[in-house]
Amino acid sequence: MKKTILITWWLGYIWSHAVVAFEKAWYKTIIVDNLINSSLGILNWIEKIIWYKPDFFEVDLKDREGLEEIFKKYDFDWVIHFAWLKAFWESTTYPYMYFENNIYGTMILLDIMDRYGVHDIVFSSSASVYDESNTPPFTENMKLGTTNPYATSKLVVENILKDYSKQKWFRSAILRYFNLIWAHSSWNLWDFPRSNHWSLASNIFDVVFWKKQKLYIYGDDFPTPDGTAIRDYIDVCDLVDWHVLAFNWILDQKKWIWDTWNLWTWSWLSVKELIEVVEWITWEKLSTEVIARRNIDLAIPISNPEKAEKELGWKVKISTVDSMKNAYNFLLNTRKKNESTKKERVVHFVPYFDPHSGWVEMYAKEWAENYVGLWWKCLIATFSGWQKEWNRLENWYDVIVLPAFDIVHSFPFPMFWMPSFWIWLWKIKKWKADIIHTHTRFFLSSFIGWIFAKISRIPWIHIEHGSGFVVSSSKLIEKVSKWYDYSLWKWTLKNAMEVITVSEACEHFVYSEFGVKKTRTIYRGITPTPTSVIKSNTEINIWYVWRLVSLKWVDFLLNAFADFMQKYTWEKKVKLNIVWDGPDRKKLEKLSESLGISKNVTFYWLIPVTKVREEFLPSLHIFINPSLQEWLPTTVIEALISWSSVIATDVWWTREILRYAQFLLVAPRSVKAISLAIEQSVNSIDTKSTSNIPVSLFSWEQTFREFWEVYNLIK
Repeated sequence: MKKTILITWWLGYIWSHAVVAFEKAWYKTIIVDNLINSSLGILNWIEKIIWYKPDFFEVDLKDREGLEEIFKKYDFDWVIHFAWLKAFWESTTYPYMYFENNIYGTMILLDIMDRYGVHDIVFSSSASVYDESNTPPFTENMKLGTTNPYATSKLVVENILKDYSKQKWFRSAILRYFNLIWAHSSWNLWDFPRSNHWSLASNIFDVVFWKKQKLYIYGDDFPTPDGTAIRDYIDVCDLVDWHVLAFNWILDQKKWIWDTWNLWTWSWLSVKELIEVVEWITWEKLSTEVIARRNIDLAIPISNPEKAEKELGWKVKISTVDSMKNAYNFLLNTRKKNESTKKERVVHFVPYFDPHSGWVEMYAKEWAENYVGLWWKCLIATFSGWQKEWNRLENWYDVIVLPAFDIVHSFPFPMFWMPSFWIWLWKIKKWKADIIHTHTRFFLSSFIGWIFAKISRIPWIHIEHGSGFVVSSSKLIEKVSKWYDYSLWKWTLKNAMEVITVSEACEHFVYSEFGVKKTRTIYRGITPTPTSVIKSNTEINIWYVWRLVSLKWVDFLLNAFADFMQKYTWEKKVKLNIVWDGPDRKKLEKLSESLGISKNVTFYWLIPVTKVREEFLPSLHIFINPSLQEWLPTTVIEALISWSSVIATDVWWTREILRYAQFLLVAPRSVKAISLAIEQSVNSIDTKSTSNIPVSLFSWEQTFREFWEVYNLIK
């Protein structure tokens, strides 16, 4: 009779491989996953390998009642615990989320296991629990210590399992490992996480298959032979075989026990050596660039696997070269299949569009321009109370403006009672779209796009830009919009085939507030413009670029600049340049005069984005974003690309950019904090203190690579 195993969170790449391994080893697998960082589409991939779909339940480990119902239904022999948020950088930004999911979720699982008499567990831990003071290779009895919340949550659960084995008679096997290379030998499984948690192997193959990207090497000054960090790479299929061996070890134990093993291969390679392996496999020279190393990267985080080899009987079956060959063949095979099919015709439903200025409009326009240039066809369906209804062709993509009026400021209400409204919708239908995109939950354009997709039976993907509730000077508007979010839109959003968020903070907001699990972060693409503009040596240019509205808190910037100027004693002239327009423009101009800084402050009107990128951003010394509310501030990213010093308030998504480049992050709503940051930046103006940001992370090629994978997943 088959032994029954519960596998937590299985639809990611490791977990899906584990299901295949256990089913082939004649175990019955029951799987739970909350689908935060995975997709039901992987079920189809697994079915191609083992010819059937294992039993699956969409349950979060923190859902005690849902998890208990599964334990009532099945008589489990063991549990293999993978349910884990797993990105170092993300955990430093959202530590509470990691502790809640990884520790609290595990505590609920263990309590239910104990209540139902299931006492055997294999826990998938990490080599990041070893203290960085240890001399590699690490052994299981070395000092433990962590440098980030992800590793801390792993170590805490290890200790919890140790106590459970002593007090609750559990048999616990702990497996520690680190760097994986993945693709099943059948070429039917691959790593496709929902969030931007790319590995070195994934980044390498991005360069191979997406020619316009560079591979960024984080540091070449490590104490290693070639200066790059050394890692021990494990094939995912070997890894899951280890878990099978760990279960066999548990079976042989006649007592309640807890033990740990390092899972490594002795096949140590530096970053440059792994790149050389791929170049040998593909016969292609990769485009690389060395940038500053990250502060949590260790030089040689490798371990000694002798204990696992001796006690578990494990031996490496798949070499690093073969692992990379499997990954390359999978992607090559997938690419050939998709190149033989037509590219998607995409319709975007947006509330406003160019020449109206705003984040969504700019995103949709640049998305359309780059999509048409790189891919196939795109149509923009927009609503406007100040533009006539019309159809135009712009840069080889279509634009249809449907009749609407502004029911409140910046909230277009479609005039659905007009015959022309339905005529234009009929023309959109005749365009024969393959995919429908909508943008931002609180616009009616998104609701109409969803209805249109449902009636036309076209796959619908929603792109969410907001990582918080509507903030307005009107409390009534705030209450109405929140009611709309929690009622109509919460229900609507759950019907989307995928929800794309433009930031991880936005992804967490959508999941935590609305319970929408089919979310995936895809950063907005940015196309930096090459320029030869030289920064002035006689004056210091400080810039703010974007709308002049209350939530951008430009008045705080003006007050901070005035505070700084009172203390400024340098010979160089300092200028504050404010670019763009908005309802607060006149108020800000008057504030500048009342503060006595109008001679040093210049207000510009609306300037084309290309001119901002080509002339203004490269010529500035310091860029400031004083905003109270942000999505993913692309102006900050573009300023970093131009090697400018950047000051930004610590709001919402801005902190995510710190993973890729260094800049000054200051407290919001603080005139003093901004003033001190300006002083610090001016004093260090002659030293390049800002690290350049890896451009490919925010390139349109990267954006469309991920959209392309989403399209393949929902077909």
